[in-house]
Amino acid sequence: MCASVGIQGIAWAFGGMIFALVYCTAGISGGHINPAVTFGLFLARKLSLTRAVFYIVMQCLGAICGAGVVKGFQPNPYQTLGGGANTVAHGYTKGSGLGAEIIGTF
Repeated sequence: MCASVGIQGIAWAFGGMIFALVYCTAGISGGHINPAVTFGLFLARKLSLTRAVFYIVMQCLGAICGAGVVKGFQPNPYQTLGGGANTVAHGYTKGSGLGAEIIGTF
């Protein structure tokens, strides 16, 4: 981690990236960049089943393609860092991590 940026700088960068992605895709899919968002809007009856399934499949394919591009350009860091997969911090169980994800999503 870069010592000069800090946690707040990383949070601002991440938030800015999400803002840009949603802004760029708002006219195409309504800003759906995450299958959890699409699923939530489906449950709220804002999307049809067909459209929700299509969006989720395309979002997952996009994630797979993105991971392939990263692995192709940066094979050593990709392997060293576990492909960028999130892990649960020490002291927490996988169940508590899953619960936090579910509560944070909805």
